[in-house]
Amino acid sequence: MISRNGPLTYGDEPPDDLGEKYGPSSGSEVDRSRKEGAGIELSREMFEELLDPEGWTEVLSSYARTVGLAVALTNCEGHQSGPCHNAQLAWKMGNAARLSDEAGSKTRCSFCLDSSPPCRGVTTALSTGAVELVRDRVGMVHLAVPLSLGGRPLGAIVAGQVFDRYPEPLPLERFARSSGISTQPFWHLTRKQAPIRNATLHVYGELLLSLGIAFLRQRYAAILDRKLAKASLRFRLLLDGIRGYAFFTVDGTGSVTSWNRGAERIFGHRGDEVVGRHFSLFFTPEDIRTDAHGKLLLQAQREGSANDQRWQVRKDGTRFFAEGSLTALGEGRSREFGRLSHDVTDRLNAEEALRETQKLESIGLLASGIAHDFNNLLGGVLANSELALMGLTEGSNPAEELLKIRGAAIRGAEIVRQLMVYVGEETEVLELVDIAAIVKDMLELLKVSVSKHVTVETDLGGRLRAVRANSSQIRQIVMNLFHNASEAIGDQDGVVRVTTRDVTVTPDSRLAIS
Repeated sequence: MISRNGPLTYGDEPPDDLGEKYGPSSGSEVDRSRKEGAGIELSREMFEELLDPEGWTEVLSSYARTVGLAVALTNCEGHQSGPCHNAQLAWKMGNAARLSDEAGSKTRCSFCLDSSPPCRGVTTALSTGAVELVRDRVGMVHLAVPLSLGGRPLGAIVAGQVFDRYPEPLPLERFARSSGISTQPFWHLTRKQAPIRNATLHVYGELLLSLGIAFLRQRYAAILDRKLAKASLRFRLLLDGIRGYAFFTVDGTGSVTSWNRGAERIFGHRGDEVVGRHFSLFFTPEDIRTDAHGKLLLQAQREGSANDQRWQVRKDGTRFFAEGSLTALGEGRSREFGRLSHDVTDRLNAEEALRETQKLESIGLLASGIAHDFNNLLGGVLANSELALMGLTEGSNPAEELLKIRGAAIRGAEIVRQLMVYVGEETEVLELVDIAAIVKDMLELLKVSVSKHVTVETDLGGRLRAVRANSSQIRQIVMNLFHNASEAIGDQDGVVRVTTRDVTVTPDSRLAIS
């Protein structure tokens, strides 16, 4: 509302209409602005940019010319912070004398000719959230229009340097004498300046309040948009500069909406080739048949993000292995999803090469045990062969010796098959196996390859239930565990204890490894 509780009047007694209130529309406008801007945080940089006088020049000068008032921006203390637009002639003449008092001009109200006592129009307007009408002792009036955002006072717009009634000679003469200016010319200028009615000033104040709040919001939105665009550009440049990463966005249906340079480098597609197409374009035919892309998008919609590791397809049809994530950006039905993919093919190849190297190293360890076992087997074959021959010579039955020879040959064939499966020369087969028996056989091979400082203890339990597994893989696991344990002991005396037993495993089970 516009208040006429101005702190400055003609004389010691206030005019009869002082204290009259005008409608609640302005107060409602300010209240609405406070509610809409609640929670806004302003940095010092943004605060200064919002009230940068240069940014307000066009709108304030246009308003000043239209309504015939002088207009200027002030800070929260009422001190003018920018140029005065459309300054009035009478005010110019009276203000010229005031400017000689340089110290006082920095603290007094620039729109009051006689600012004694000090003008409190701006501070009152900011505290009440309403337009304040101020009249100084000379009779010149101005409006103080509060500017706030999110309930935080920013400053004000003052408009006026006019009279709301024809000026009286005595106050003008007093001011002219005290200011040292010629009374007659000053009187002539003030009489020439037609008064503006209170009702008209009320409309002008309402208009300026709405204009000021609207323009303040517009500037705030423009600053946010610029900062957001700047941050987005920095983020995009950052992503573009990272090798091995691709970033693009998709909408709720999976159609590509943006494409960065990293994605172009990795996938080989230009932006204009993929924007608008479905992101399943980058999935393998195997994943497309299982609807992997649809499941990934559905998980991101439900949980906000989804991670995956899979082979992806380039424009030329080649594949690379990628670690990726799909993350929801924003809220609502129109939200998009950011897809970040990292090419880890080199790492995958390096890990595979490391596994091959470890396999070759373990082959040497296994070969030592196999050679020892083969020597024992061959010794048994030779011994039983000799016995069989002797039995034939004497006319006895060699069945027992021949059975032992066959058993040794079967065991030798099994050892060879283990080695062939291990090096990849034979396909893996799942079968029912006795874990305890496999562990026992492997330990016989491995004991000869460990340090003399290591004591091997076993607790292989009773009759264990058979499990469906690949026996070669089980042997590999046993060998790796045994080798790691013996390596950890080193040159000191120690014990490697091997235990097998039946356990029931559930998703919540925690298996202790000792």
